[in-house]
Amino acid sequence: GQLRGRTFTAHPKIDPLTGEMIAFSYNSSGRPDRDINVFVISPAGQVTRTETFQAPYSSMMHDWLVTRDHLIFTFSPMISDWERMKDEPQYFVWDPSLGTHVAVIPREEGVAGIRWFASDLVMETHSLNAWSEGDTVIADHFVARSGWFSQFPKTTQGLLPEAPPFAQRWTLDMRKGAAHWSDSKASYTSEPLFDHPGDMPRVDPRVLMQRNRHSWIGCMNPAAGPMPEFGPMGPPFNSLFHRDDDTGVLTGYCVGADSAPEEPVFVPQHPDSADGGRYLLSLLGRRALNRYDLIYLHALHIATGPIATVVLPF
Repeated sequence: GQLRGRTFTAHPKIDPLTGEMIAFSYNSSGRPDRDINVFVISPAGQVTRTETFQAPYSSMMHDWLVTRDHLIFTFSPMISDWERMKDEPQYFVWDPSLGTHVAVIPREEGVAGIRWFASDLVMETHSLNAWSEGDTVIADHFVARSGWFSQFPKTTQGLLPEAPPFAQRWTLDMRKGAAHWSDSKASYTSEPLFDHPGDMPRVDPRVLMQRNRHSWIGCMNPAAGPMPEFGPMGPPFNSLFHRDDDTGVLTGYCVGADSAPEEPVFVPQHPDSADGGRYLLSLLGRRALNRYDLIYLHALHIATGPIATVVLPF
């Protein structure tokens, strides 16, 4: 009963220093609306802060980013509209005429300090990590230049091809943001992090909200073989990759024919081990065998292949 509304994000963030959960909800009234609720929940499970701000429109808000000092929301026009749903049963519909908007909120000041930025027409799929350097916010995440048409095919412009997500690093200057989304003129600078399409990124959770050196993703590497078909048992990726942000070096592990990796999980060797040391775990959908394998990889040397494999079910 502490939380406002009926919904809750699929991707809350745990502050590794305080143990607090930072979370949000949208469409929490049970119908499409523009209210975004932001929560801070203590390690004991008490809601210690709740604030609300309004988005430009009601849309799918699957993931977001949090730094030690800021919250970053990307609003993409995969919209939900109550009146439209009376005649159109598809809950989310892509309406590119509404554009994409980015909101950055200072954690300490809250929604009173919100700043809005203009954006290219993209949709955020999943976040990797973000950190703040004074008034500069750096956000690493996957974005696609289309909506999720494989799940919600109808758009205001007819049937459109779905674009794959790519990892980008956005750099935003809080001093240039606008107080209201309709006044936003400044944007962000963007640079690619990976050459291949991918998603399901992961960092060592102990360095979440601050600059990380190591990251891991599932991706489609054309050099490793054909793309798996869309369907159950994993996304259409054929590889797992590790990126060293200090050197820019990428190393990968191809999971094999007719197989697809699920979202990886990082497990440190012990609480005080360095960023990136020790294990990366991932479920592999072995489609031809109708089973999953749980593989253990050395997180910094994934190209050497699994240290161990657990066949599921046992």
